Amino acid sequence: LQVVRNIDEVAFIQNLVYYIENGYRTPDFGIWERGDKTNQGIRELNASSIGMVKAALQAMNDVGDLFGDGSRRSAIHVLPDEIEQCSAVLSSMLPRESFSKVFCALVEFFWLAVRSL
Repeated sequence: LQVVRNIDEVAFIQNLVYYIENGYRTPDFGIWERGDKTNQGIRELNASSIGMVKAALQAMNDVGDLFGDGSRRSAIHVLPDEIEQCSAVLSSMLPRESFSKVFCALVEFFWLAVRSL
């Protein structure tokens, strides 16, 4: 099944990668979309968001050549440093979800899975 059919679609996906690759330093509301635990609407770094960015970057890095023609134009380029930055920030945050959110069952599960690798 060929999902990406032309170079314009490759460029679109590449732009999505550029957009998310700074997610390790972009404060947001996390998976709750409401702010800190007191619901003050304050954005902060959240482990759930950074984990999703890291997973997406790793997946796109593994895609390789989308058309199988060996062309650099049809490959998605992910900077390994961005994946490492996500890992470093996650390591410094886990097992907490964020500065204000001490615990999240989803993040706790993720942290335990990462530690067992």
